[in-house]
Amino acid sequence: MRKRVKTLKNWRDIKTKTLGMEPGTLLNNALINDIALKNPQSIKEMEEIPGLKKWLQNHFGREILVAQSVKL
Repeated sequence: MRKRVKTLKNWRDIKTKTLGMEPGTLLNNALINDIALKNPQSIKEMEEIPGLKKWLQNHFGREILVAQSVKL
């Protein structure tokens, strides 16, 4: 799970620099931990994560899935 958290944080940091946002605005640490723990394999599975907003799933869902799909 630690590797997934690390890769999600790295993705978030790169994405927020590109967008000019604060990292916690896009994806806070608690949400990153939830994603890493639940390890969704599809956008549909992401819908089951409380706090993961629909706009985030729509705009960045595939990128998040790729970022968290680290083989452990």
